[in-house]
Amino acid sequence: MHWVRNWWPVWLIVGLAVIAAVVMTPQVMAQGGYPPTSTLVRQLQPVATPAPVSGFSNGAKVIVLYNGAVTVAGTVTGSAVNIIGGNRVDLQVVVDQPATPNPLTVRLQFSNDQVNWAEGPTLVTANVQDVNEMRQLPMMGSYVRMQATGENAGRVQVRLIGVLK
Repeated sequence: MHWVRNWWPVWLIVGLAVIAAVVMTPQVMAQGGYPPTSTLVRQLQPVATPAPVSGFSNGAKVIVLYNGAVTVAGTVTGSAVNIIGGNRVDLQVVVDQPATPNPLTVRLQFSNDQVNWAEGPTLVTANVQDVNEMRQLPMMGSYVRMQATGENAGRVQVRLIGVLK
């Protein structure tokens, strides 16, 4: 028993090394071998937040299809907005009619080349009242824009702002 008393520090170190090897081996092997010391510290940091589920995207972005006045008896189109990377939008449609309404029809148009535009959903038809509503709409192609058609020159405020997902 005399040798046990004198060798206990060695056995303690060996035991701790074995425990460390057993605990670290699965992590080290999952990464293809023993990492250098500098990456060992990075391994011990918290893991990244997992990607959301249920169809939500971390790459969601705000898009403005139109934010201004329509003051024409005829058709006005908004600027093309790049929607590559998104397949739907939570769109808020706000139409603020004046005291003398300008019946307004607002729709979306889609394109892949910004030259040929395909008709999309109609958001309001011959509208003469104020509107403030939220809709989730599918997005198609590479670009989207707003098209508004008024019946007289009354000033109508139109805001189409959404979150592209």
